[in-house]
Amino acid sequence: MHISKVELENIKSHIDSKFEFSRGTTAITGRNGAGKTTIIEAIACTLFDVLDYKKEDFVRRGEKKGVVRVTF
Repeated sequence: MHISKVELENIKSHIDSKFEFSRGTTAITGRNGAGKTTIIEAIACTLFDVLDYKKEDFVRRGEKKGVVRVTF
């Protein structure tokens, strides 16, 4: 299984973010608080319904809903 794209709308620190992944090993880098872990949490929540806190806390503050799309 190859995840080719992850899209986040109103999820934690991401207002409207799109990440495309090539085949092979992928490293996600960035400064503290940039939302790197959120990308992994979004994949886990979408595929396995696993989240370490309430789904309401996963949605960006002030927003009523958030969207996660994972493309294979």
